[in-house]
Amino acid sequence: MAVVDMTKILIASHKSEADRLLSELQETGLIHLLSSKDSAVCRNYEQLACRAEKPRKLEEKISELQKDISFLEEFSETPTSLMQPKVPVSRKQYREAAENSELDEAAEKVNSARKQIDKLRAEDYELRLKYDDLIKWKEIDIPLNELEEFENVKFFIGTLPPRNFGTVEKQLEDYDVVLDVVCSDKKCVRFAAAADKSHASDVQKILRASEFEAFVHTDYRGTIAENLEYIEQKRSTISDRINAERRKAEDLADKNTDFQILHDYLRNKADAMYARSDAPGSDSVSFFEGWIKTNRLHCLDAMLEKFESTGYTKIEPEEGEQVPVAIENSKWARPFEAILGLYGSPQYNDVDPTAFMAPFFAVFFGLCLTDAAYGIVMILASIFFIKKFQGDKKFFKALAICSVCTVVAGAMTGGWFGTLIYDFAVKNDVGWLSGAIDSMTWFDPLVEPMTFLYLSLAMGYIQLMFGLGVGCWDYLRKGDVASAVINKLCWILLLNALIIMGGFSDALTPAMADALKWITIALLAVIGLFSVREGSWVVRIAGGLFELFGLIFYLGDLLSYLRLMALGMATAGVAMAVNIMAETTSQTPLIGWLATLLILVIGHTFNLLQSGLGAFVHTLRLQFVEYFPKFFSGGGMEFSPFSRNTRYVHIEEYKN
Repeated sequence: MAVVDMTKILIASHKSEADRLLSELQETGLIHLLSSKDSAVCRNYEQLACRAEKPRKLEEKISELQKDISFLEEFSETPTSLMQPKVPVSRKQYREAAENSELDEAAEKVNSARKQIDKLRAEDYELRLKYDDLIKWKEIDIPLNELEEFENVKFFIGTLPPRNFGTVEKQLEDYDVVLDVVCSDKKCVRFAAAADKSHASDVQKILRASEFEAFVHTDYRGTIAENLEYIEQKRSTISDRINAERRKAEDLADKNTDFQILHDYLRNKADAMYARSDAPGSDSVSFFEGWIKTNRLHCLDAMLEKFESTGYTKIEPEEGEQVPVAIENSKWARPFEAILGLYGSPQYNDVDPTAFMAPFFAVFFGLCLTDAAYGIVMILASIFFIKKFQGDKKFFKALAICSVCTVVAGAMTGGWFGTLIYDFAVKNDVGWLSGAIDSMTWFDPLVEPMTFLYLSLAMGYIQLMFGLGVGCWDYLRKGDVASAVINKLCWILLLNALIIMGGFSDALTPAMADALKWITIALLAVIGLFSVREGSWVVRIAGGLFELFGLIFYLGDLLSYLRLMALGMATAGVAMAVNIMAETTSQTPLIGWLATLLILVIGHTFNLLQSGLGAFVHTLRLQFVEYFPKFFSGGGMEFSPFSRNTRYVHIEEYKN
């Protein structure tokens, strides 16, 4: 449960070995490489400028390959799912596909088919728009190209809003305009009008003033019916050509996995080229600056034995330089790193809070659900996801641990699908089952809510005290004794003194009460005078008084833990309501058993999902808002090694 020690190194590699070095580094994932803007070498030695070119052509190829893969996915039979979003391949498959020169030719064919289909679809789309526009004017049987050929007549074809059409029609009567309505609906009136050319400008002014939209017909020849027939024939031809191109693509669909491998291979190659282009160097040497876990230095030594002109040296980090952070935890706490990841990494010199958070998170999650049957269902679901999920399984392992705590909390409070299983045991005289549930039950939250309230406050108080204790230990670990004593230990003593004086005063003798009073005053004075230890005494005292105001914040933090009781009782209450509804419908003739079953399944599934989400969110809040500020701030830079990353395929290490 610690932040891993890091060592900063500088690798020098001859140009002839630089590419192979990057390939090895990418394969092993040992080094967190620094970019040129973060590299001390670049800042201190400007003559060692980055010289390599960016892999623009390779990026273009990757982009086209990505489009081809997406295009072929509709023909591919390779199954993917939410559980396994990447295609599993062996190392041998990966290596062979990456080295297969014939794939480039196949990719060109797919690329050509895709682009041709895109072009034809765009053409078909334009034709469909024209068809949709023309079909509205199909009643016009005059060849469109002849409308502009009349010597003394000007045609106006277009639409008007229905609200304006009547007014326009009356205005046009003064100009002897012949007007014919083609069709109309709620949105517009489509019409054709013929006017003497001597009145054309006046007619045009009237129409424009009334929101007239002209039908553009100058691009067409022949009648509308002839144009519609031509468009249909052309679209049919385009459809045939698209189908022909699709058949070409279908013939290559079995290559899609190889294309995906090639994409990921080229993507990693491009990443290596970017790393090379971002590295400072001279005409003959490239420098790679970065961080490595100290306990992995021997792996780097072993790797570099393969190179004749490559070596490294340890270098001191610059003052104030941010060190990347990696954390390592024991097997039981490691799954909760997924929870910590939602908050952020610790600073390099900070404590790793994972192990300090894990037991509290699991217990609080269980108290929020308080139903053993729900916990068993979640355990089974967690096992399923752990076995089937392809990616990082930490979250599901953490969920499994939380589910075990849910079973314990549920058994402690008598929750087994609410009281469904207990009621079934009593009703059917299954004595051993009802007896077992009774023997495990400590209290019923709906009958003894105050017990749950005290339990929630006690759990919150324990966590807050533990957080202050961890903060005290962390200050001592860093050698800051003053902060450990004044900012943490004094608060632990003060809060406990106030609890004893307020809650257990009857158990104190007068001498003990008097001593405790003076101890409390002394602690208040120490915190008020010395919490802030910089600046003038006025600033220090003002800051100390503000620190003492933190008593209110501690009270607020403690009361926040009542959400454990609220959520636990809500889960039990909803489960009880579901069971009552099911019991009520069970008396319905014929379909009663079916209705009861549906209500139980749907109701308890809903309760499990919504209560589980609430348990996760509110438990998360207790850790992040109430607990972590007592000893942990976060904000560290995560250790992100230069390594192989894949988008489409998952290389299974155990396969050849």
